Amino acid sequence: MIEKSISISIIQCKDKYDNLMQIKDRMAEILNRENSDVDLILMPEFQLVPASKTEEIERVLLASFKGYAERLGCWIVCGSIPCISDEGLTQRTYVINDAGIVAGHYDEIHLGPINVREDKYVHGNKPFFFNFGDSKISVATANDLYFPEFIRSMALAQVSVVCSPVFCPLEMAEIFSSMLVTRAFENDILIVRSGNLEGISAVSPNGTVLAKTTADFEEQIKLKIDMTKLKKASCSRYFRYVRKDLYFY
Repeated sequence: MIEKSISISIIQCKDKYDNLMQIKDRMAEILNRENSDVDLILMPEFQLVPASKTEEIERVLLASFKGYAERLGCWIVCGSIPCISDEGLTQRTYVINDAGIVAGHYDEIHLGPINVREDKYVHGNKPFFFNFGDSKISVATANDLYFPEFIRSMALAQVSVVCSPVFCPLEMAEIFSSMLVTRAFENDILIVRSGNLEGISAVSPNGTVLAKTTADFEEQIKLKIDMTKLKKASCSRYFRYVRKDLYFY
């Protein structure tokens, strides 16, 4: 099946929840807002929620989100949430397909330093991709965006769209906005970013900001993307021009 376009809904919402039921109820209100015409919904990162056991997340959140995905006939990228399993703590992003089935999940690889003890944190070890028609979509959380290599690996894997649920302090909002433009342009890749009151955005492969909100309020933006143009742009125009003589070590 070849999909020529994709309609994406990106959510910006409150910056803190005390429990999973608050997330479920708030997301229910948002998902009921005219989302019957979208193909993919990107939720924000729920970093400040107290960590919950895997089975509780699946019972409370995923059961609800799976129902919405099936009813709306769209994919849902659930914003990453602190998840406790037998192995330890991780920041996990679930992806639900348009039939209401969990297609998989991405555990944040955490390329940089983290704010919990290393012996309690379980790093992910591989990226996560899913197919929309004949196009490939991936997930990158906030920590991943600091590292050019991560998004570059997405481009080399011929990913068309990177979905990035991001939580960041308000003082970091402009930095993240600039970072998205850089990552999108240098890798010829579309990046869509959800958020928690610090602004959400979508950046085209040529670095053009397609949509953007300001901070401090709740909002949802929608955009329709021509996937045929993305497929032509993917794979990055710069990889064939590597200047090895500029690596001095």
